[in-house]
Amino acid sequence: DVRTGEEDESVLYCHRAKLFRIVGGEWKERGLGDVKILQRKDNGKLRVVMRREQVLKICLNHHLTKETEYIPKDEKSWLFHAADFSEGEIAHEQFCIRFKNLEVAQDFRKAVTDAVNNAGGGDKGTKDNACEEDADDEVVIISETKVTPEEEREATKLGLPPKFFSYRQLPDC
Repeated sequence: DVRTGEEDESVLYCHRAKLFRIVGGEWKERGLGDVKILQRKDNGKLRVVMRREQVLKICLNHHLTKETEYIPKDEKSWLFHAADFSEGEIAHEQFCIRFKNLEVAQDFRKAVTDAVNNAGGGDKGTKDNACEEDADDEVVIISETKVTPEEEREATKLGLPPKFFSYRQLPDC
């Protein structure tokens, strides 16, 4: 079984969004995927999590409290500061999250407000717009991409993903 760390949490909100982070005075795209507001079933604590589509790597992971302030950037985007833990250690970052349209952006802000105002009471259930979860869904890993240590070093030296040279193991076209 693959564990995501979200098994003991209820999904209060889930919608596709694009996340940006300020780096060196410029906005850099951090990821595109589903942003979720999660609530722990045992103590009611809230967090906001976002995973990049396809690779499912966490690109946003922070506690949601009354102190977390979402400021409108434009009609589809929210600015916020958070102590993010997506890279494995806490880093204070400035983010911008952008949604498809005004309605979705407002739904997100309402979900944040509702979650914070209702926090602390344990499991509140899931909302209608939460990601659908099917208990029968299972992730099955059918293969693992492997490269030699030399190929990994070469790729890293060239600024490529570590498993870039895995294509060499595939049959010719």
